[in-house]
Amino acid sequence: MRKPADKRIRTVEWVLYNEQVLRVAVEEERERETVDTGKDPTARTAVRHATPIKSLMVEGREILKPEKWLHMLELVHEHIPKGDMKNVLQARYKRREHYRVTCRKLCMSQSKYQNTIRRIREYAQMVAIQEGLIKIVE
Repeated sequence: MRKPADKRIRTVEWVLYNEQVLRVAVEEERERETVDTGKDPTARTAVRHATPIKSLMVEGREILKPEKWLHMLELVHEHIPKGDMKNVLQARYKRREHYRVTCRKLCMSQSKYQNTIRRIREYAQMVAIQEGLIKIVE
């Protein structure tokens, strides 16, 4: 499948593909952060977790508001319609199956698979817009 021309869709798809890498990077950044709250370890932990991470470099790409992107992914996985969209989402972005394998397993044509991917991208993009991660007009 071709790379989408729209930068917003490319960003959303990159986040869908790299969910695990992003989660690990956020956890590592949380562990690395140090906050000066005196000698109180409980306060230090609370402040560290309450302060959002502004940006993070993941695989040579700067991700702004990485925790909001993770929240967006949770919303997508939780609310995406069941059926073909959910199955293709899992196959393509979680298991990284080749489209032919997925088409064979789900008994769908290549064009239906591509239309489903397009709908998944659009759905994820709408959730990202709703969460304030993507601007509609720049």
